Amino acid sequence: MRTLSEIVERGLRSGVFRQGIDAVDLHFAITSFSFFRLSNQFTFQWLFQSNPAAPENRERLRKLLSDMVIGYAMTSPDSMPARTTD
Repeated sequence: MRTLSEIVERGLRSGVFRQGIDAVDLHFAITSFSFFRLSNQFTFQWLFQSNPAAPENRERLRKLLSDMVIGYAMTSPDSMPARTTD
């Protein structure tokens, strides 16, 4: 939590994160999505014929979570630094 709290503080100070962001809430959102994906994989498979934990869905759902977290935290998508690929 300390690392996430430091990231949130830096984002708030720099104006990249919107006011009102809380590290605990952000952690809750990230872990909830991650846990739900695994804990409900069989239910989703039965209901929707789609397993959110299947390898072929990982990248799409990772991007979905990233977009949701960025949308929640950022003042605007334009304030996000450019991503680098390694």
